[in-house]
Amino acid sequence: LAQAFLLLNSCDAPMYRWTLLWCVLHHRLVWSQTGCFSYNYLFYPGQMSNLTVLTARECQGKCRESVSCEHFTFWKRHGMCLLAAGDANLVRTAVEGSVTGPKVCKHSVDPICEEIPLAAFPAPTAMQSRKAWTGQQQPTNLQCWPRRPNGFPEPCSHQHVTILEDTIDNWPGRCENMKMVTDLGRDETCKTRCYNSALCGVWSVENYTTPGVPTCWQ
Repeated sequence: LAQAFLLLNSCDAPMYRWTLLWCVLHHRLVWSQTGCFSYNYLFYPGQMSNLTVLTARECQGKCRESVSCEHFTFWKRHGMCLLAAGDANLVRTAVEGSVTGPKVCKHSVDPICEEIPLAAFPAPTAMQSRKAWTGQQQPTNLQCWPRRPNGFPEPCSHQHVTILEDTIDNWPGRCENMKMVTDLGRDETCKTRCYNSALCGVWSVENYTTPGVPTCWQ
């Protein structure tokens, strides 16, 4: 048996600018450099480094200490800190849970967070979509979202989640590129993990992988 839900976090709705403002006014904004970091991306190729740190901010500090470093990538799960030069490219990471950014956050609010794309957005190709933005770069997922001290998105203190689709209502639930969640806490469920993460848009629990042992996918 499997059950899946497609969610719309109120903070991911089309009117995200107004919702973001509401969240900021009703919750503390931990870091002032809005839009400086991206999530689940990395800069490639990276430099040879064997660094382990506790937070994204600490990894960013390691980048500032290196003359050749312009970008960093930090993985929360194991604390890996990867440094990259200025010619590295921003790409999606195959391993979830990363925070990446420049060695210095130059603006209190990144200009990309205050832009509105041209009417050509979204375009037929990724390159054309990027050109619809003044800086020739489309914001990454939740790039302009308030952050926790560890660099990850801050949840809304009064978060409201709307279920868009449910397999109980005959939704097929055939989502691609979902990741298996293997580190749920003792009092945590697949549902609550997804509800409490601004990065989660769909969750699924299946019971047929191992009888009696449900598997969580997000």
